[in-house]
Amino acid sequence: MKRYFLISAMFVSLSGMTVLAQAAGEDKSKEWPYGPYDKLHGNSGGVETGATLPIIIFPAEANQNQIVGKWAADSRTKGGLGAMLIFGDDGVVTSTFGALVDFTYLVEGQTIKMTLADSAEQTIEPYSIVGDKLIAYPADPDKREERTRVGTAKPGAPPIVGVWSFKHYTGEMATMQYTSSGFAQLSVPMKTLKGHYKLLAQELTMEFDGQPISNRTIQLSGGHLSLLADGSKPEQKFTRVSP
Repeated sequence: MKRYFLISAMFVSLSGMTVLAQAAGEDKSKEWPYGPYDKLHGNSGGVETGATLPIIIFPAEANQNQIVGKWAADSRTKGGLGAMLIFGDDGVVTSTFGALVDFTYLVEGQTIKMTLADSAEQTIEPYSIVGDKLIAYPADPDKREERTRVGTAKPGAPPIVGVWSFKHYTGEMATMQYTSSGFAQLSVPMKTLKGHYKLLAQELTMEFDGQPISNRTIQLSGGHLSLLADGSKPEQKFTRVSP
């Protein structure tokens, strides 16, 4: 897999704004000139992680439990950079900005066949699972890579389903998530903010340490979340990354 995840070490200067503000204002002309991201995104200017549906919500329907989980930005830069929001059931929110790469995958025996989104390009990766470790290329000492399960295995799901953490050779901690629907996503955050959130009716408040409080009106429909434009910030759309 490493030949598809080759990303040269890079240093990115980001402003003091929140990750969400950065993602919204990211210059789509900037490139991520490393590895598969240019192949994945070409000159399209972005990739959609899911179709955006008409969204109608009544205030009584919006409660904090409905947004708990992981949400990936629909809009990406040409180089595959995007924002992610992770809402915990304890009121904690994590906001990241970095590389997001979408795949479909199929397990056949002890191999994972992965195909880049919007591409026919495929890689076949031998693997084994031992306890809470997923070992890629277990028989090849030059390619061998150990990933650690985050949380617990999903009852009744194939053993590969879940989130696996590993140190990317850019030096950043990365995660690979395999879902039960055959969708997979690689995330290599370059900036992470943690804070707290509250959702009352349609009003989402997020407060990150050292950052201005963010108040956004949301619309929610199934697996789609929109932070509506408020005059100073454009609309931002996210798709749930389901287990």
